Amino acid sequence: MTVSGPLRGDRRVHGSGKWFRPLAWFADDANFYLPVERRRFEFSVSTLRRGLDRLGEADLVRCTSITRNPRTGEVLSGPRNLYQNRFDTLNDAAGAMPLSEYLKAISEDVE
Repeated sequence: MTVSGPLRGDRRVHGSGKWFRPLAWFADDANFYLPVERRRFEFSVSTLRRGLDRLGEADLVRCTSITRNPRTGEVLSGPRNLYQNRFDTLNDAAGAMPLSEYLKAISEDVE
């Protein structure tokens, strides 16, 4: 199951989602994984792995090995990688201001 919401009480922060699908699930051109209507990426698993490795080097995605489903606590059929997106950290690195400050600043410019 792709984790699209908070895991076990985590607060949802844009760019900080967690997921534990294997990369083959995203690249599945043979329709091996279900559901069929889900979004597929037109990349091979090796290409997805290289991209994920680069994101890891930039500390934009972190990976931890798990043996239980983080939502249900059920034991998984084998170890899985739990990925933690860290794109929310880009705001700090870029010096982006919070939306409320931006809106206040542009409203002052208009006056």
